[in-house]
Amino acid sequence: APAQAPAARPGPPAAAAAPGPPARDAAAMRNYGSTLSSRLNRAAARSGYPRRSQERGEEGVVPVELLIGPDGELLEVRVLDDTRASRSLVAAAVKVIQRSAPFPGFDTGMGSEPLKFTVNINYSLR
Repeated sequence: APAQAPAARPGPPAAAAAPGPPARDAAAMRNYGSTLSSRLNRAAARSGYPRRSQERGEEGVVPVELLIGPDGELLEVRVLDDTRASRSLVAAAVKVIQRSAPFPGFDTGMGSEPLKFTVNINYSLR
């Protein structure tokens, strides 16, 4: 009589995929970043051109990275590249950002963790 193969034993159950961070709504993220940029550039224009920069004919772009909490709290401001603007313009941009905070809270779909946004504050004498 032919030998029978032993019955296959079930192996350990397959590991379930660990839930990752919730997906963020890309459209909501873009909209928030765009609104933030518009709001900060309007605030910079309203605050007046830094006198020293105006006297020197200085123009420039101040790129900043902002860490914002889900409730709109400004957690951190970091100037990314101050070589495109004078010290006076950089200082003015940081002051405008700090005075503009807090920002609107996050929209549904943006998550509940702080997020980084990159914004360019533009200074032009024209």
